[in-house]
Amino acid sequence: MIVFSIGNTKIGRDTAIFNITPACECMSEKLGLCKISDKCYAKKAERMYKECKPFRYRQTAFWDENDIDSFVDYFKAEVLTRNMKYLRFQESGDFRTQLDVDKMSGIAEKLEGIVRCYTYTARRDLDFSNVSDNLVINGSGFMVDNCFYVIHNETEMIGNYLCKGNCRECNLCKHKLGIYIAVKIH
Repeated sequence: MIVFSIGNTKIGRDTAIFNITPACECMSEKLGLCKISDKCYAKKAERMYKECKPFRYRQTAFWDENDIDSFVDYFKAEVLTRNMKYLRFQESGDFRTQLDVDKMSGIAEKLEGIVRCYTYTARRDLDFSNVSDNLVINGSGFMVDNCFYVIHNETEMIGNYLCKGNCRECNLCKHKLGIYIAVKIH
């Protein structure tokens, strides 16, 4: 069973992607924490591509059915043969509970020295204080390891970093830098 996707036109082929939930089950949206749910790119993909949502539901089932060690073993067997540098969690959806945070942190810890793990979240209500050094958490509109936020034009920027929209050219979100990264809504 395939549960990881490999890159896309924005992210690049050195990154495996795994989603805890599809966008239509996003806990941040359900809790009113997502500031741009009407512009959600993950929901758009689920509407446009008929296999997208069922694939993401298979990922959710895999997440729920496997413990940390099983997840890591599967990742190593199925994905590492492709020379991955990164594992991006949550191209769609968000953490459902603190248990998801803790599990993701445990996975990142076991993959330290193998791949760098990173994610984005609007779940400012969860505790990220004890996550693995190998897990970079980009807060959506708030600071964890970095703050990733949406702007309409460059006059709204905080700091000096504007998302290039192409992760093959930039790795800022993949490192704990304590920076504010603006992305233009598009």
